[in-house]
Amino acid sequence: MQMILLLIAATFGQRADTAQPPYTIRDTIFPAGEVRLSGRLYAPRGLSRYPVVVMVTGSGDVSVIDEPYTRVVAGAFAAAGIGALAYDKRGTGRSTGAPTGTDVQALGRDAAAAILFARRLPGVSAVGLWGISQAGWVVPYTLQKVKGVAFAILVSPAGVNPNEQVTFFLHRWMRGRGLTEAEADQADSMHLATVRYYASGRGYAAAQAQVDRFKNEPWFHRVVTDRYWDNMASEGQLYTPTQLADRVARHPGEFELLRSASSFVDYGRLYESLTLPTLVIYGSEDDLLPIDRSRTVIDAALRRRGSVAYEFRVFKGATHDIQTPDEQVRADYLELLTNWARARFTRR
Repeated sequence: MQMILLLIAATFGQRADTAQPPYTIRDTIFPAGEVRLSGRLYAPRGLSRYPVVVMVTGSGDVSVIDEPYTRVVAGAFAAAGIGALAYDKRGTGRSTGAPTGTDVQALGRDAAAAILFARRLPGVSAVGLWGISQAGWVVPYTLQKVKGVAFAILVSPAGVNPNEQVTFFLHRWMRGRGLTEAEADQADSMHLATVRYYASGRGYAAAQAQVDRFKNEPWFHRVVTDRYWDNMASEGQLYTPTQLADRVARHPGEFELLRSASSFVDYGRLYESLTLPTLVIYGSEDDLLPIDRSRTVIDAALRRRGSVAYEFRVFKGATHDIQTPDEQVRADYLELLTNWARARFTRR
């Protein structure tokens, strides 16, 4: 535990006098189908042979291989004699290809390519998976493409699909904006009608009627003018079918989530791909996803598999990234990661 605490302090610049990190780094580029991905291997210092955890990042369009959070997690693994391969998603960092926040099948193939690359690295004895947030949707597709992975650690995975997660987030956000539960439910119904219309391009009249139903409510202005809503042509007016088609053509990124089939998939069935030892971790103060619902979906899927060994851990007081409220990575979380991974690698 003491080593982990020192590692956190050093990574976030709280102690200038700490020893060198427990890893050496090597940057690389490796192929993943039609793209090439930039990666960084965090190798445990002083070891010529060791297992490696491939790190599958969450959402976002920036490089993650040198992020403080990546260095903390990779450093914890390295201190336990485990390497970590972090890589930038397609279209970020030095990785080629177009970035995507919704094509989780493509991201799953990329993660599979990272696993195959890690296996070929000199001295690597076995490979496991660690993934956070969006990786909960990616990893099931990864495991359909590659076998022989030692385990999967999923941090804050949403068992529900992206559309349901957004709905949950918006409901929590609206409650935080001062809406009552009944008012937030009304706004939810308006959001659902809007999503159905914008996702398909059909049902304009019904969606607009739902908006009209609530436009005189006292909460309406606060909701539809906020940056998290921002899906109307003007206040109280949805895009008409003609306007919508033009908007999608000129600004496809605005509608990527709504127009992606992966946003509405039943991920419960996909989680049956987890036929390997699995650790699922949540923070009790996560305000981005419905923890209880997500856990129920994943638990049901893994129960259907029957033979898979899995467990859930919830860190009381932790956020989505298993951090403290002041954004420090929890030391007990890092200790769990390393002990759990080391035990599974040893059993192989």
